[in-house]
Amino acid sequence: METTDTDSVSSANTHIASLEQLLSTPDLKTAVETPQWQPEISREELNEKLNTASKSVDHLSGLLHETEATNAMLMEQITLLKNEIRRLERNQEREKSVANLEYLKNVLLQFIFLKAGSERQRLLPVIDTMLQLSPDEKGKLYAIAQGPLDFHHHPIYSKKDTSYGKP
Repeated sequence: METTDTDSVSSANTHIASLEQLLSTPDLKTAVETPQWQPEISREELNEKLNTASKSVDHLSGLLHETEATNAMLMEQITLLKNEIRRLERNQEREKSVANLEYLKNVLLQFIFLKAGSERQRLLPVIDTMLQLSPDEKGKLYAIAQGPLDFHHHPIYSKKDTSYGKP
């Protein structure tokens, strides 16, 4: 007799007999097992299933909270890492721009010794481009450019030598 997929399925712990098995069995009643009906599930079994399901829900809720906390921590790390990447990119750009140190020195000296206001503000884009300033640094520099600081009358910078306040 030829073996079919149905035979292997029926022999794999199933109670359904294949058509071939039914035809080869002399007594049909012995080939077909009658399904066994379970009596009603007791209250204890229902409570046990409910407790199991409740524990499962609690466990999954805990996992969800852990995952959300991990996610929040990772989002914070992403923000910090992005800021660090931006800082490193500015440093790389700064290194490229610093190749012309003499020009940078002259621009900074002009900025320091010019009066506050529009004369200093004209140099801000040049300084920003060369030093690749962060938004915070740029804001501070703009405030200094507009501010009341007057280095021409400051005792440290009023000397005629080039030491710029060094003893």
